[in-house]
Amino acid sequence: MSSIQRKLSVSLAIGITLLWLLASVVSSLIIHHELEEAADSALRVTARQLLAIGAVASEFSVESEAVTEMDSRTVSGTKSKPESGSGTESLRTLQLRRAQQAELSAGEGRRMEEVKGLLGYVIRDAGGAALVIGGKLPQTLLVQKIPSGFSSIEGYRVYIEQSVVSQRSILIAEPLEHRNEINQGAIIVLSLSLLLLIPLSLLLVWWVVRGSMHEVESVQQDIESRGGNDLSVLATTDMPRELVPIVESVNRLLGRLSRTLESERNFTTNSAHELRTPIASALAQTQRQIASLPDGTERERARRIEQTLQELARTSEKLMQLARAESGSMINDVPTNAFPIIEYLLDEYKSLRVEASRLQLYCITEAQFHTVLDPDGVAILLRNLIDNALKHGAANSTIEVVVDSEPNEIRVINSGPVIPAAELQGLKERFKRYSSGTDGNGAEVADHVDIGPTGSGLGLAIAETIAGHAGITLTLQSPARGRSDGFEAILSAGWLQTTRA
Repeated sequence: MSSIQRKLSVSLAIGITLLWLLASVVSSLIIHHELEEAADSALRVTARQLLAIGAVASEFSVESEAVTEMDSRTVSGTKSKPESGSGTESLRTLQLRRAQQAELSAGEGRRMEEVKGLLGYVIRDAGGAALVIGGKLPQTLLVQKIPSGFSSIEGYRVYIEQSVVSQRSILIAEPLEHRNEINQGAIIVLSLSLLLLIPLSLLLVWWVVRGSMHEVESVQQDIESRGGNDLSVLATTDMPRELVPIVESVNRLLGRLSRTLESERNFTTNSAHELRTPIASALAQTQRQIASLPDGTERERARRIEQTLQELARTSEKLMQLARAESGSMINDVPTNAFPIIEYLLDEYKSLRVEASRLQLYCITEAQFHTVLDPDGVAILLRNLIDNALKHGAANSTIEVVVDSEPNEIRVINSGPVIPAAELQGLKERFKRYSSGTDGNGAEVADHVDIGPTGSGLGLAIAETIAGHAGITLTLQSPARGRSDGFEAILSAGWLQTTRA
């Protein structure tokens, strides 16, 4: 069976995962592009700095030669008096500049050493002759004619720039492997972040979808928690608008079902009620006719008519009970103790019916059995089971009504032939009639459960309906427990409370 929550969660999870993967690919491309631009900019700045350092170093070399020449002149002319102080002043200025340039050269030297570890470069004069070569450069880059600007050649990112002032040019090259390492590091960091974010996103999707399905689950629980007779409409207050049409459709269906069942119950009740008076009148007339007839064929025929009318009256009464059972009107808000009702029923049977002397009450533990059925419901339920046992039990056998709080059961047991298991559960259906007789070997076959010429086939159906509304389980068993024959009706599992008196 498919699940909306599962489908929605899986679809959103796949969609978010694909979006994350797409976003990571796009981000990787953007990061790669930005890192390339940043690296090219850094390469250009480094080239200009190296070109400037080379120009300064060249100037310093020329000035150093001038200072050296002046120093030699001073040494050779120590015996003669200088013509003026201008020579001495120029010498001091040049010496000071040489000291400053030496300090600058030392700092730039360290800078160039750092550059040489990563980059390769060559500085050429206006004629193309190499003045300075630093770092590692492949031979092809030294001899190949490369246009100015950026280019990628043989695994290197190359930049060439010419200085208009110094008439020099520089070629600087950075291994692409170095750049790839930087790009790979950025992509690895992005991928690790993605591996963390995707499970968190999936967990968030599951949590959001689960929360969104809460309203659907509430409607489901509302329907499941109802009894079979509760056909009232479902509330649509504060319900998401997507669910309102569904709930309204269910409410319309419940309304039609309620009206149909109500019409059926009314028809059954009204029919049974309307038949009571003419049946009672016909029965009275028949009994008067029997009293006025002498013994003989006519009197016997009149008695058969009386029996038929009595059966019709009982069937009418059963139909009214069935209508009440199906309406669910026997459910009460206040729990009812069934034990006093059992005692009352047995006393009533003994006072009204001769065969009721066969009834025996066995209370294994003094107990109180509480149920949501009202007293009438409990009485109708138990009366149908006792009538069934009296009517179809073996002649002159004891009918046992057992109240046992340990397994929390009330049992009605009678003697009689065993009912085949294939027929046993079907006996709770309406108008089920299982005829008595003998099998091929002449053995007796059971005639049981509101069947035969005196049975309506409704007693156990009424008991099953009433028990179902109260949450009580009606179980039929043959042979009875602990016996080799007999029939047993067990009421269990639905009693609200069992307490010792």
